[in-house]
Amino acid sequence: MQALVGLAVSDAALLKAFSESQRRVLDLTAHWDASTSRNSMWGIGFHAHGEMLVRKGPLRGNLPGAMAGHLKDVRARHVVLVAEVHDTTRKLEDCSPLRYRDWLFAATGADTLGPTFPAQVQSELPTYAFSTKRHPTHDEAVMMLVMAALERMNARDTRDLTTRAIQRALGVAAERLRGLADDANKVELLVTLHVNGHLFVFAIGRPIWIARFRGTGDVVRPGRFTRNEHLRALVIGDRTTDAAVWEQLSPGLGAEVDIACDLVQFPA
Repeated sequence: MQALVGLAVSDAALLKAFSESQRRVLDLTAHWDASTSRNSMWGIGFHAHGEMLVRKGPLRGNLPGAMAGHLKDVRARHVVLVAEVHDTTRKLEDCSPLRYRDWLFAATGADTLGPTFPAQVQSELPTYAFSTKRHPTHDEAVMMLVMAALERMNARDTRDLTTRAIQRALGVAAERLRGLADDANKVELLVTLHVNGHLFVFAIGRPIWIARFRGTGDVVRPGRFTRNEHLRALVIGDRTTDAAVWEQLSPGLGAEVDIACDLVQFPA
């Protein structure tokens, strides 16, 4: 079982207030069994203090609203949240989210690319250190394929005034992922990629859901505006609970979310 969402807020100072009031929306394990195995983890990633930061830990049972609690001291406009339960033991450092230079990567469903996928990526990227790694994981293999596509488009370490080169590179990466999959018809992959100021999401064989919000909570009194009415927020990725109005993005399109919570779609 895996779940992944990206959270964007237009005011970093209000991330804590928003997450506390929308605990159900950020509850990635809401539909999971009452108990989780010992091979389970949570993870969050965000940009702060000039670098990408990642926090991970084991899930201590299925506690409603627990994911929101991990954001109580985070001050960022974009956050990636992940929860996973594995059939076999995996080290936390091998689980999403992962860092690559000033990029943050997270994925769910990477295993659906097939058992030979990591080895194929190693053959595809002979000049990368990843090509000689022992016991490569599916998540890291997807990340390295995406990073290689960004590098070829000159969009990994430098960016133009627009993010169009990144969008094109992600489209190329998505097509290559389909080509290297053992069976493209069985792939159910969701990928998020975060660089300071922008959050990117694309999927293969599964839907991308978004929910939009204004303000940090309910109105104080009837007829009044919601608390912090100027705030805009957006949750994108896996659908969590019915506590929000979810909209499914068109298949075959990825999405980019900027610091103002504006969403732009692109082919991927």
